[in-house]
Amino acid sequence: MISIEWIPLNLKLAEEMHGLKRAEDFLDLIDPALYLQLQSALRKTLVGVNAESPVAELDCEFHEGSVWFSVWVAPNYRRKGIGLEAMQYLRRWAKQEGYTRLVGAVEPINTPSRRLMEKAGFTVSAKPDEDDGMLRADLDLTAQ
Repeated sequence: MISIEWIPLNLKLAEEMHGLKRAEDFLDLIDPALYLQLQSALRKTLVGVNAESPVAELDCEFHEGSVWFSVWVAPNYRRKGIGLEAMQYLRRWAKQEGYTRLVGAVEPINTPSRRLMEKAGFTVSAKPDEDDGMLRADLDLTAQ
C-alpha cells in the first residue's frame, strides 16, 4: 500500500489538484484560489500526499452531526487502496470529532466506487435519489 499523509488544502496543493483534475477533463473545476476561499467551518478539504505529491482529495461538508463527503483519487493511483484508506481516515477522524454519520454519493454507473463504499462498511442505496440521480452511501458511526 502507498503511504498517504492527509493535509489541509493550501493554494499550492489546490493548484496541483486543479492540474490533475483538468487532465481528467472535469467540467466543474473551480479556480484554485476560489476553491481555497470556499473552505470554512462548514467545509474542509484534505489532500492525500505521497512523497510530497498530491494523489487524492477528501472533500467534506458538515451538516448537523453528519459529514457529507466526496473522494477523488488521481488516475495513476487508483486501485491501490488509497480510496479505502481515505474512508478509514475519515471514519476515525469523524468519530473523534463527535460526528454520528458519514454520507456520500455515488453515480449509479460507477461500480468501482460503489464497491469501495460497501467494502468500507457503507450501506449504498439501491435506487438513485430523485433530486440528483445519485446513489446514497451511508454509514452510522454510532453503531461502530
